Amino acid sequence: MHNALQGADVNLTKLKMEIYEEVVFENAVRNHIHYNIVVVHDPQPLPMLMHYRKRGPWIWRCHVDLSEPNREMLNYLIPFIRAYDAVVLSLKEYRQKGLVTPQVFFVPAIDPFTIKNKEFTGKEEQECLQYHDIPTDLPLIVQISRFDRWKDPEGVIEAFRIARREVNATLVLLGNVATDDPEGAEIFESLLKKREERIVILRVQDTALVNALQRRAAVVLQKCIREGFGLTVAEAMWKGTPVISGNVGDIRHQIRNYVNKIAGKNVLFKRNICDKMYTALAPDKGEVSTIILQGEQRCL
Repeated sequence: MHNALQGADVNLTKLKMEIYEEVVFENAVRNHIHYNIVVVHDPQPLPMLMHYRKRGPWIWRCHVDLSEPNREMLNYLIPFIRAYDAVVLSLKEYRQKGLVTPQVFFVPAIDPFTIKNKEFTGKEEQECLQYHDIPTDLPLIVQISRFDRWKDPEGVIEAFRIARREVNATLVLLGNVATDDPEGAEIFESLLKKREERIVILRVQDTALVNALQRRAAVVLQKCIREGFGLTVAEAMWKGTPVISGNVGDIRHQIRNYVNKIAGKNVLFKRNICDKMYTALAPDKGEVSTIILQGEQRCL
């Protein structure tokens, strides 16, 4: 469902719709949602509203990239969406024409005081990285994201293998598998076959490790094909780390081209990202200082 709303093909059968609606009904029975305002996130629990008597406004918060949704899936969900009092999207580009429900736009933000984003000392960084057996003798190239097709982790590995012909580095892919993504575990297992000494792949839930990697990285990647917002970009920029990312979703509003190193149009071509990796790893010091400073300012 998530993938379809971001444009993927889907085999939407009557049986699948019945299972989806039955599971939502079962969850509605188990829960007692009687509040003045209710916010429902993303499509998975969307029909919950149909099983309650509203005491106040219900709001649907959609976090995914709706710029090119699968029309069959969206048309199926429209009757549920219309029952809501408002829809909150991350970008005006995600507005759906013809939807009578009011659509408002709200950009997510990071919390700089959480463990994921607070200041770390060099000692704290090193201890965290050592605990997870991440080598720090060479520059780190880091991507932190779910293991799904939209983050293109295989493309990151291919690009890294090309870039390291010019410069020595270690690639770290840190992420998890979304419980509602049937392809996630399969993608993760396929990535493990590409693991080697200088390609570290971790499936770990550790916000301190996220912080340490984003601070220690020579460059952070977010090689997205589709992206609702991309908070990992803001997190890295907040920490003063150069970012290379895809020109998709709200990332294009977070990053200025040639300042924070956005690459590609819609899809990051391997050679393009490799060139920018190399520039970020072996740069003119004045240029990288400008990247870091302006990245922090854009985040603020």
